[in-house]
Amino acid sequence: MSAGAAGGAAAAAAIIQAIKASGVIVNVEPNEFLGILQRQQGPLVVHATGGFFSTNYKYLTSYKGLAFFTKAAAPLNLPSGTELVQAKSIWVPGGVTPKRCGRPQPKSVSGGRESGAQGLDVAPAARENGG
Repeated sequence: MSAGAAGGAAAAAAIIQAIKASGVIVNVEPNEFLGILQRQQGPLVVHATGGFFSTNYKYLTSYKGLAFFTKAAAPLNLPSGTELVQAKSIWVPGGVTPKRCGRPQPKSVSGGRESGAQGLDVAPAARENGG
């Protein structure tokens, strides 16, 4: 194995370890994220801004044991009573967003029927074991 390949393998191993440590992160569209917040009383949301050429707004919350993440081009109008924590940054393993991944996105299922939510993407940790 060449030095470059060994370095690439080490980087891939580090990413896989970070994904395992962070658990499952569900990447949703901003409108679905707001819907998840509406289902909670006094939701806690972590927020950060970022971007290289233009500002983007990242949000993270927990609901029923899962972490939900979204990235928006404009600030979201969060529901009244939302507890907001301002972070310096939010890093999501893999950096894959629904629009960039190039594969069909599943619809979420709620109570045995499709909810119509588009763009759900389970972080690679779940796909690693065929999930």
